[in-house]
Amino acid sequence: MSFIGVATCLHPDLEADIIRTIESDSLPLQVIRRCRDATELLSIAKAHLVQLVAVDTEMLELEGATVQELTAENVAVIAFAPLEDVDQLNSCGGISVLAKADPRVEEPEQSEAARLLSQMMSTLMPPPPPNPREEFSNDKAEMAGSIGQIIAFWGPVGAPGKSTLALNIASRLRNYGRVLLVDADTVESSLVQMLGIALDTSGVVTGCRLAEQGKLKPESFPQLVTRVGFGVDLLTGLTKAERWREVGRHALSALLEMARINYRWILVDLASGTDDQSDLLAAMGPTRYGATLGALDVSDLVVEVGLADPVGIRRLLVNHNWAREQELWNCPTLAVVNRGRSSVGGANWRNSIVNVVAASVPNLPVAVVREAGEDFDRALIAACDVMTVNPRAGVLEDLERVQNEIFKQLGLLPRRGSRRKRPRENKLWKFKRGEQKELKK
Repeated sequence: MSFIGVATCLHPDLEADIIRTIESDSLPLQVIRRCRDATELLSIAKAHLVQLVAVDTEMLELEGATVQELTAENVAVIAFAPLEDVDQLNSCGGISVLAKADPRVEEPEQSEAARLLSQMMSTLMPPPPPNPREEFSNDKAEMAGSIGQIIAFWGPVGAPGKSTLALNIASRLRNYGRVLLVDADTVESSLVQMLGIALDTSGVVTGCRLAEQGKLKPESFPQLVTRVGFGVDLLTGLTKAERWREVGRHALSALLEMARINYRWILVDLASGTDDQSDLLAAMGPTRYGATLGALDVSDLVVEVGLADPVGIRRLLVNHNWAREQELWNCPTLAVVNRGRSSVGGANWRNSIVNVVAASVPNLPVAVVREAGEDFDRALIAACDVMTVNPRAGVLEDLERVQNEIFKQLGLLPRRGSRRKRPRENKLWKFKRGEQKELKK
């Protein structure tokens, strides 16, 4: 799990409480430095070791020049200030202000450490997209009350980006309910490496074993999963590819069906390809792709991922037609063409890709994700999703389109005449624009 670096200039007792709470609650934060003056804060910010600083304004006065230098380094600033100073600090722009407890008003229920940590997370975490209960459902209670939806990510060979897409869609869907990310790739699991987690035991193997023994229950999941972010749990994959026999078709189906009770969204990363169902010898015993077939048996939606180059699109279409002939699933399908770019698709590459797919499979819904190697590389290095490392990345628009297509294929269609609301902006960027307006004046 990756951590967000934090520098503090607070009372030593409060700093100690914050560190203890971070450890006890397993928050994705790490206090890198306890600073005592503006010089220390600026030096550690310019070294790009932290993404946020928390300052007690009674210990260190936040001057405008200091705030400007910190935000210029993409560092968010939280001012922990007396109640009477809050309005003045808010009018300055560029910082997030949290009022201290004041004996003249009602005492907050949370401790100062808990309030500060909550402010840190709300400042750093990306904002949720529009609420699908209003956007995509005629019944506002439908999303909350529905049983969990299983979405399988599958596709042809050639590393089309299934795992990357599943991880980033999980990051978006967490705003609409709890998400379980399942690494069921029996050829080469990768989600653990992408999220920087030490893989000691396989959650999916343990879960399948419980399912085979008839001992799997909804309350079993807290012991099976690994928390990888707010609202997202991971069911880790195979520790070794040779253990594929321990993830059987029917056992994985039972595991995923049970997960519907605990989670609103179950996203399953599957190995590319599968066995030929017409091969009688392949059907006589367990196969490496039994987990893939088990997930497809119970999926509510299959997301087929392919690459945007001529070879990748051909593989995607051939793979799709073959899967339909084999009747591998009986649910809607969404094709996602990854790494779209003008160098292979021309100036109007998005429409070109959609038209090529439609010419071969007319009724297949298609979403296109642009080439964004730098953003995805940054997310891979940071062991997180793109929205966390760069809330303004252009590829997030494509990921939102994929998310909305998922809602539509699952029957969560927009109401006739409804208008989309503009997503709330990330607080950090809002502060920056406010600061820039002040500078222009």
